[in-house]
Amino acid sequence: MKPISQLTISLLSLIFFFSCSNNESCATNSNGKESKVYKTTELAQLMRDMYAEQTEWKSMIEKGQIPKDFPEKYKTIHTAEATDPTVKTPTFDAMSDAYLQAIDRVLQAKDSAEAKVAFNEMVTNCVSCHKIYCPGPIKKINKLKIQ
Repeated sequence: MKPISQLTISLLSLIFFFSCSNNESCATNSNGKESKVYKTTELAQLMRDMYAEQTEWKSMIEKGQIPKDFPEKYKTIHTAEATDPTVKTPTFDAMSDAYLQAIDRVLQAKDSAEAKVAFNEMVTNCVSCHKIYCPGPIKKINKLKIQ
């Protein structure tokens, strides 16, 4: 095997440096090949946070408890920077409002049976929006439904 020259290393470093745009960074995987690591936008992070919290809510409701606090950060769904800014349409806003209202119905449930129905409606609302704008996580979101 031939040793790699300093010039080759320098050229590869320059290629690596200039191949990444402002929205991504590069890393080298275990095979020594470059891969791109994308920055998470505000909306993507908000949705990840929502999923994590909804997972906790599911567990609470299954135990007969009803969540009480509205996560104020959810209201930033209208202003959070999206990965694709073109998704911020009147339809997206209407679906986001429906989601926020669905959360209110979960929190205002009188008992765990009502909370379960409201929670599953909230999950259905998420899936409906994701069918239009970002279908990738639908399978994961559907796992939130309470049986």
